[in-house]
Amino acid sequence: MSDQHPGRQPSPTVGKDKGYRRALGALFGQLRRVVKLSLSSETAADEFNAMTDQAIREDLRKLRAILSAAADAIVTINHKGVVTAVNPATLKMFGYNEQELVGQNVSVLMPQPYRGEHDQYLANYLRSGEAKIIGVGRELSAQRKDGGVFPVELTVTEYQDGEEPMFVGIIHDISERKEMEQHLAEANVRERHRVARELHDGLGGQMTGIALLVKAMQSKAYREEDDSAKDLEELAGHISEAHAQLRAISSGLAPVEMIPEGLCKALEALANQTNTSDSIRCKFTGDGTEVEDPTVALHLYRIAQEAVNNAIRHAGPSRIDIQLEQDGPFTTLTISNDGRSIQHHSDTSGGMGLRTMKHRADLIRGDLRVAPAEGGGAVVACRIHRTQA
Repeated sequence: MSDQHPGRQPSPTVGKDKGYRRALGALFGQLRRVVKLSLSSETAADEFNAMTDQAIREDLRKLRAILSAAADAIVTINHKGVVTAVNPATLKMFGYNEQELVGQNVSVLMPQPYRGEHDQYLANYLRSGEAKIIGVGRELSAQRKDGGVFPVELTVTEYQDGEEPMFVGIIHDISERKEMEQHLAEANVRERHRVARELHDGLGGQMTGIALLVKAMQSKAYREEDDSAKDLEELAGHISEAHAQLRAISSGLAPVEMIPEGLCKALEALANQTNTSDSIRCKFTGDGTEVEDPTVALHLYRIAQEAVNNAIRHAGPSRIDIQLEQDGPFTTLTISNDGRSIQHHSDTSGGMGLRTMKHRADLIRGDLRVAPAEGGGAVVACRIHRTQA
């Protein structure tokens, strides 16, 4: 028996809401078919149809109210990545009207490199069933109609519409949260720089004065053949060691600031420090790209430092390469090694080192990727838009 009684015209409201009815009507349709088997008269069927149509219309009314009131953007796409429905918050968040979005590929809401990768990712998921985003919230960048890029948290769920899968994405604008995190990070960097300057200029200057005084006393003791000359020589050695440790601490607190030439020189110094090991060769190469923002520069340096330390601790490499270069509108920091191969890490797994690097990349609105390298080892790449640098 069909769902509609012969001669019965579909309700105008239900026809108008055909797109929503398909989602909600699936459950009601199954119930109808089961119950109708037990109905013995056409009158009972008419009454049942009227009741279920009214229930669907009421559910649709509630659903539209919920979607219209939602503060987050809600986007429905089909298995080809084409937008089939959006709520009002989507239009407000991205600056489009409904006609401009419905029927378009959802990648229009993404900046590069996500835009170019989206269709391939969706095809890989439909073929393999391996999901990296579906069912798991993820932070990434979105793009408005005017080209503005902003951070969002995306949650994607899947449901079946007939034989083809459909996807619903809930997009939460986290710009305010990221701005607050960046403000706190910048305050933290400023405080570290202040402490580094106090140690370097204040305490360091006092230790330099003490060292000069001890040297003068030592010279006098040697001239007068005083027995204290050797003791003063030993004291001068201890002061020199303490001063070197103080410089190392100051440089560690603000490695980029303590090297006036900037991030490139700081990364070169990191490579030279790593080269002190006879078993590891580390090289820095750059195309002259500099990062003006001291907060961004410090976080990039710390990412490089963490990637190098992780490689030494876990991969056993013989070579580590650090690169800083401009790639179109992006500045990209890459750290690669030829050590033991790794399995691909998702953004939400891995050890503390990976989570720390991911957190730093998020603070500067960067895109961090960790992947196996050809021939073994790993590649860590952090890409930021030039406007952030």
